[in-house]
Amino acid sequence: MVSSAASSGDLVSRIGRVLRLDRAVFNEVEADATATGQAWTVVILATLSTALGGFLRELVAGGGVGRPILGLVSGLIIGLVGFLIWAFVVYFVGTRFFGGRADYAEMIRTLGFAYSPNIFSIVAAVPVIGGLLALLVSLWGIVAGFLAVREGLDLDTTKAILTIIISVVVLFLFTVIVTAVLATLGAVVGLATAP
Repeated sequence: MVSSAASSGDLVSRIGRVLRLDRAVFNEVEADATATGQAWTVVILATLSTALGGFLRELVAGGGVGRPILGLVSGLIIGLVGFLIWAFVVYFVGTRFFGGRADYAEMIRTLGFAYSPNIFSIVAAVPVIGGLLALLVSLWGIVAGFLAVREGLDLDTTKAILTIIISVVVLFLFTVIVTAVLATLGAVVGLATAP
């Protein structure tokens, strides 16, 4: 039985390897069925960091706490549900249209670890340069995501890029719909609580 200290050390080591864009780590976590919990830990940390970055940025911008709280909640929902949808779409497109070899659990693990750079998304709250720092973190995450798709599905570069483009379009549409619904709910709540 693996101790929790060894397991967390393994998690930190794997995150570090993803941050260095070590493509071998994606093959490792794809094959390690016990790494699913670790992948979810990465996704949750990255989603919290992204949502907190947006929350702090909105809070500093002023105008009360309602909008930042709504942004925090929607960021968490979109981040976690969006990850599940993105992983499924990547899995479906990659295996059905481009001959990729993986199952959904393997995609959860490889793409979950690919979220590692997003742990630094809280930098979006840094005044003046937060937008630039967030862009750099996003680009880092895109490269890690590309490696996860290519290695996790055993695709060539072109097929991996096409898989990512299709999955990002689907995820974008999901995000737009959820954001619109949450904004409508926020407006309704705002109207209901207005004096």
